[in-house]
Amino acid sequence: MLLCSGGRVVVIGAGRWGRTRISALTRFADIAAVATVERESAGARWVRETLPGVVHHHGPYGVQELLNTPDIAACFICTPINTHTELTTLALEKGIDVFLEKPIGTTSQGSWQLCHMAEALGNILFVGNTHAFSPGLDWLLSRAAVDPIVEARLAWGKFGTFNEPVLWNLMVHEVAIIQSLFCAPPTSVHVIRGNPADPTCDRSLSMLTFPEGAASIDIDRRAVEPYKVVEVRTRSGAKLQWSGRHVWETATDGKKLVHYSEEQSIDREMEAFFRCLERSDAPPLESPGSAQFSAQLIDILMMIADQCGTELPRGREL
Repeated sequence: MLLCSGGRVVVIGAGRWGRTRISALTRFADIAAVATVERESAGARWVRETLPGVVHHHGPYGVQELLNTPDIAACFICTPINTHTELTTLALEKGIDVFLEKPIGTTSQGSWQLCHMAEALGNILFVGNTHAFSPGLDWLLSRAAVDPIVEARLAWGKFGTFNEPVLWNLMVHEVAIIQSLFCAPPTSVHVIRGNPADPTCDRSLSMLTFPEGAASIDIDRRAVEPYKVVEVRTRSGAKLQWSGRHVWETATDGKKLVHYSEEQSIDREMEAFFRCLERSDAPPLESPGSAQFSAQLIDILMMIADQCGTELPRGREL
């Protein structure tokens, strides 16, 4: 266990992704309590069946009761996007370090306010941009250090989830990868097809231009077969493809495997968070877990939304 000082963690939310987070979290820390909105939701029943020794809070006062749990080392917030700002504020005000699932917010102002609040209170605010902790991405970044990336094509197809706009639910992951690859904000964005800020839009294609290159994001959340591929071209002309645990390089004699890893992104991400707790220090600013990195992602997503010229939906209520 990496958790320092014998502390425990609490979790708010046990939806589909929340249950995935909790399952992984049990490999790293003792979970003291979980809060859900309803007592008989699918998530609440799963918590009682899977974690019989864990305190389960629910109802309108469940979160406050959970945050009053003694000896909390950290709070994990795995709730609908429109609740992130309020719940993170409550936890930080109680002096609790926070792991917040992406995105950090749905406005630039609100996102940066959370960054400044955590810094002023001396608390850690770590944001879960899980895909940006992939060992495949790390390999690409090590290659880019000697041969910079000038073009990236990201394609992601899956079925669901439909209760949030693509902009906040899926595109934020892709922008986090692109931000890591190019290490700079885009100079311009262009939505080629579909409005990712529209909750009824299931297919979107966008282009981002950088001082040293360009990247495209193609998302389809009604794909029959799931896929997630990142293709890049480097300054020297090398063509690389990252998909899942593999990174391939395309040459004149075909594709060859250049990297493979069994490590899971979610585990690497939580290892990074618990290292921050051990040091009592926020992640480096360039880390995809840092609040500042995530606020920069929101700035970019707002550029994309503004290019669409539509009012931004904020997601469904709890």
